[in-house]
Amino acid sequence: MDTASQIVSLLAHGDFAAVEERLADKIRSFLLPGSLQSTWQGVEQKLGAFQQQGSVSAVPTPQGLVQVVTCVFEGGSLDVNISCNDEGQVTGLTITPVGVVEQQANATYEPPPYSKPERFQEEEVQVGQGEWVLPGTLSLPRGDGPWPAVVLVAGSGPQDRDETIPPNKPFRDLAWGLASEGVAVLRYDKRTKVYAARLQTERETLTVKEEVLDDALEAVILLRARPEIDVAQVFVLGHSLGGYLTPRLGAADPKIAGLIFLAGSARPLEDVILDQMNYILSLSEPDPAAREQQLAALSRQVELVKDSSR
Repeated sequence: MDTASQIVSLLAHGDFAAVEERLADKIRSFLLPGSLQSTWQGVEQKLGAFQQQGSVSAVPTPQGLVQVVTCVFEGGSLDVNISCNDEGQVTGLTITPVGVVEQQANATYEPPPYSKPERFQEEEVQVGQGEWVLPGTLSLPRGDGPWPAVVLVAGSGPQDRDETIPPNKPFRDLAWGLASEGVAVLRYDKRTKVYAARLQTERETLTVKEEVLDDALEAVILLRARPEIDVAQVFVLGHSLGGYLTPRLGAADPKIAGLIFLAGSARPLEDVILDQMNYILSLSEPDPAAREQQLAALSRQVELVKDSSR
């Protein structure tokens, strides 16, 4: 609990550089210059000056323990939510309305009405082999088969097999719904979730091949090896970043029966990120000058990506 209180104290005293020093590498590498300062100052512009720290609590979540500090400002209160790794480095820092993290942690998943548990069964499986083996779940319709099947490929970030955002589990919804109607479904935890600590040491060379493509192709191989599956009817469904990369899977394995795009972008990824940040800053950054400064910094990074001479 000391870490969270210390971080809030540093923010309140305007020592943003000291906060950045406490961040884990993966967080610091994505942090835009001045974003901590502009975010905190934006809060104080809306709610007035920081007054004091209120209650401090530890909330267990599916992603790990979150330290929650309720901060009292002149015009109201907000929670500063901090998660840390085993070395005490900050791996997550968010500001939310009071009680949001606890509400999400205590929210209960409700199966969709179209799920018919009596029509399918589930089996724990391993996707891939060797140093990057991943845990997964195969949802199989009851009966003899052979069944058509689909691999679910998750979006960006260290997603679990259900793409959990409490209490929602959209990939579980899809798997249960499809399996209820005679389609086998394989979903799995991403490599960036299962091997997060190890991949931090390889982040300079990590590409979408390692993050997404290799494991998705292994999932297809696993399905084809199952006697319950129709090998000519193995499909791939990609969501978000997974959808963006789905054409590469089709090119790598032409025997895939079909590709399903779920909110996958058709534009260059760097352009999507710039537009997303523009939208996020329009909601969270009240200072136009600070907003433009952050967007300009990101725009320069986008230009470097597009400059083939570098």
